[in-house]
Amino acid sequence: MEDLKRARAVKKVEKLKRFHNHLKAYLVVNIGILFLRYTGLGFVVNGIENVDEGFLKWIDWNVFGIPIIWGVFVLFHAARAYEWIPFLGSKWEERKIKQFMEEDMED
Repeated sequence: MEDLKRARAVKKVEKLKRFHNHLKAYLVVNIGILFLRYTGLGFVVNGIENVDEGFLKWIDWNVFGIPIIWGVFVLFHAARAYEWIPFLGSKWEERKIKQFMEEDMED
């Protein structure tokens, strides 16, 4: 019984570690993108004459679109890691496992 509790605890810790690593990557990459857009990349684009307006809009869409879209996935990952949504949590998994085991016993 104690081994089962430990295994569940280890599984939860691993799930939380994966989420925290995902969050760190999200923050580092997006801060880097914003930094490049408003410091480094700005110098490059401003130094080029006749820059296509569509290209600048594309860059701006990526600078703001990527963090928003990726942020939604980070939120879903957080919901699963912290078990905010019942159908994504371990209790749901346990209920389904028991259900399938009982159905298998009936066959």
